[in-house]
Amino acid sequence: MRATRDLLAICVSMLGCCLATLGLQQPPAPRACAAAEAYEDQGIKLGIAGKLSGALAEFRAGLQCYPESARLHFRLGSALRAQGDAPAAIKEFREAARLAPGLVEAHLALGDLLYRAGHTGEGIREVRTSVGLRSGAGGADTYSLLGDMYLSKGNLDEAIGAFRTAVKLKPTEAALHGNLGTALAKKGDLLGAEAEFREALRLDPDDAPMHNALGAILKEQGKFDVSVRQYEEAVRLAPGSAGAHNNLAVALAASGRQDEAVAQFREAARLAPANDSIRANLAVALHERGDLNGAIQELRQALRLNRKNAQAHKNLGVVYYALGDNYHALEELRTAARLDPDSAESHKLLADVLRFQRRKDDAAWEYKQAIRLKPDDVEARDALGRLYLEGGQVDDAIGQFREAIRLVPGFTTAHYNLGLALARKDDLEEAISEFREAVALQPDFIQGEYNLGLALEKKGERQDALEHLRKAADLAPGNTSIQREYRKLLKRMVKRGD
Repeated sequence: MRATRDLLAICVSMLGCCLATLGLQQPPAPRACAAAEAYEDQGIKLGIAGKLSGALAEFRAGLQCYPESARLHFRLGSALRAQGDAPAAIKEFREAARLAPGLVEAHLALGDLLYRAGHTGEGIREVRTSVGLRSGAGGADTYSLLGDMYLSKGNLDEAIGAFRTAVKLKPTEAALHGNLGTALAKKGDLLGAEAEFREALRLDPDDAPMHNALGAILKEQGKFDVSVRQYEEAVRLAPGSAGAHNNLAVALAASGRQDEAVAQFREAARLAPANDSIRANLAVALHERGDLNGAIQELRQALRLNRKNAQAHKNLGVVYYALGDNYHALEELRTAARLDPDSAESHKLLADVLRFQRRKDDAAWEYKQAIRLKPDDVEARDALGRLYLEGGQVDDAIGQFREAIRLVPGFTTAHYNLGLALARKDDLEEAISEFREAVALQPDFIQGEYNLGLALEKKGERQDALEHLRKAADLAPGNTSIQREYRKLLKRMVKRGD
């Protein structure tokens, strides 16, 4: 047996000699396995040095020797993520988490990549697993990531809870307060959001995006002057940011400072000449300032940049309508409604133009579309009710006016129009009640006082009628119809000795 082994060794040696003689290369001897930690340490060093391919090779070599090493799978996954190969990285992180269920980093990295890949639910599960394994200040970033995931799914309460925990763990981290503020703002807690943004800025006063965020919250609360100051600070910190100038301009316009708003929009447009939305915003400011031709020029420029900008088409339609160009107004508004069929405002504006052209059936259809898309749009309901009233559909009109009042009890015009519809049905008691409500809401409402007077006269309450007709006449001294009705009633009452 020993002789056989010796013979085999001689044959192998001779084969090696023959291969060398023929000039053929022998396979390299397999690399002896080092300790697993050695592969990990060397791979990390190569990665830090920017030699990513070398790091990948080192981790893979280590896994050839230690395929059950969770840490080497995790390190390989991290290197693959750095290389941009997310699917391969996810595979390695999964294996690391399977081999070592208590490896926090593997669950966290896997959850993060799954979230970025659009698998939010699975990502949340992995990050929640890592949360259960980690505690202390180091877990703040984990809770913050979990909050981001919940926020992306619209789970606002869970997001707020996660961000609150992150803030509690690391209260001096400005970004964490900003994240909590963002979630609170989405929830509608504007005061809570404001408090968090202010705390973030106390911790980091030079954070321009945070000044923008606080400015937006203040503007939403109607605190326009204060919001302007925040946006101005954002512009000071980031003078090259077109978005900062645009946001400042929006706040200035809301404050009625149109000239300053136009200047800021122009600066934003200079910084971002290809931004069609900024051009459209500039056009609105020019329109508000009365420069309709300038508004048209900017809107056309916006549409040259982006023909599918529905807002720009809509605004251009509004400007054409203001200029009396109904043909082009309809053309632009129809384009806006086609590009954004779910825009209730576009349908409502289209209906307004059609109504002005006395195309009542078409107008009614567009108002119905607006109401379908936005059932609480009281202006669309009131306008549709007026169309019904003009067409003799009194009960339908009453239904729209009553629904508008239910949605907004202080809607003066709806009370007045409901009074007209009820008077048309000779329901004078209710009509008078609605007219009284209208003039109580708007004391200088000429038509309200006038029609209240007429309804009272028809009911036989002449003295009260005369009082309201007199008030209408005083408010509208140049209105011949009101003056005539007032004098007629006064003359009849004098004649009767009332």
